[in-house]
This record gives sequence, structure tokens and C-alpha cells, in this order.
Amino acid sequence: MRDDDDRARRGPPGGQVEHIRPGGANPGVEGRRRFAAGPIDLGIAGGRRFVFACGIGLDATVVKRVDSNPKLKSAAGHYYYAWAGFAGFYRQYLYNPVRFMTSCEGTEVEGITAIAQNSDPFTYFRSRPIRVCDNIALDDGRLAVAVLKRAKQRDMPTMLSRLLGGDRSPKVGSHRQIHNFGPVTEARLESVSLDAHGRPRPFPVQVDGDYIGEMTDLDISVDPGALRFVS
Repeated sequence: MRDDDDRARRGPPGGQVEHIRPGGANPGVEGRRRFAAGPIDLGIAGGRRFVFACGIGLDATVVKRVDSNPKLKSAAGHYYYAWAGFAGFYRQYLYNPVRFMTSCEGTEVEGITAIAQNSDPFTYFRSRPIRVCDNIALDDGRLAVAVLKRAKQRDMPTMLSRLLGGDRSPKVGSHRQIHNFGPVTEARLESVSLDAHGRPRPFPVQVDGDYIGEMTDLDISVDPGALRFVS
């Protein structure tokens, strides 16, 4: 059996073939969607494939915190994700966060959080879609990458209103503290923060809602048509 046939038979990580769902920090059951048979792209982050999204920085910190307490994750659901996001922001990102440089197609942007999407929306809060990047689809052979350049308390109200405001609100990707690279085929992230010994500080990484650890550099790319759904 060929490798692509085997992947089509097995389906995506997590075993959801009939229904697959956006897998950011807060994958909502209400956000599950059905796809027609055919090929879709897979993102690759540090050798790990993902269907929907990869999060670096705050998004991965939220996933790590939530997964460390499965009882609260099950009982509080979306609201526990929201609490973990606020707690992570104020405890780890408001002061002295790990900063990294994101390089895409000749452009470099320094920031503290990055999202690489293989589909839109990024995730759901209950039934409400959360959109970060635009102009991206599962079968277009591209990824969309957005970088949060800084974390200041004064930026949060306008950023949250865009994230939670739905399709009628301005897109969060147009916020002044977010750089949206748009459709790309690859990106590289490298830590520019040093510890007391002069070594790069690592940043956390998640793919499709799975925390995969801390890294000091990360390569992200797309594998077009890598997964084929069969009816």
C-alpha cells in the first residue's frame, strides 16, 4: 500500500475521519464540520503534521495548562480555556515573554505568539468561529501565518473584541499589533530571547490542540494534498 493510501485509510491524528474539527487552543464540539471526499493539505511543524493549525507562544501555553487538568477541561470546557488564556497572558506574557523572529519569504517579524493556519476559522468558542488569518483553505497548497508582536494590557480590549465579535467585527489580523503574512508555503521561527547563561529561551508549541513541547527554533511548511478523504 502506498503511503498516501495508508494516510487516507487511517485519517488525521485523533482518529476523527467522519468529522474533523479545528484544533487550536479551544476546539469546540459545535465547530465540527464534514468534508467531501478528496485530497487536503497538511501543515508540518518541526516534523509533526497538522490538519488545522499550529500555535506558538500563548496559544500553546493555554493548551499545556488545560491538558494538565483534564477534570476541569471536561467540566468547564470553553470557559476553562478562556481562563487559561487570561492567566497565561498575565503570568507569562505581560512581562518578559520569550520573543522569537518569524521569517517568511524574505520578511522578518519579531513577536511573542504566532499562529500558522491550514484552514479557516482557527477555532471555535462554543458555536462562534474565532478567525485569526484570512484567505486560507484546506486544499489551496498554502498556510497563513500571523504574529502577535507584543503583549500590552491596553491592546487586549480591541484584540478580544475582534476575536469574539464574529464576522461583523474588524478582522483581528488587521490589528496594529498583529502582522499577517498571508498565504505562504513555509516559515521559520527562532528564539531571540536569552537566559542568564546567554542561551536561547525556548517557546512552547502546539499542533491541532496537542502540546508538543518547547523549542528554540521551528520550521513550518505545507504538504499539499497529503491527506485524502474517502467516502
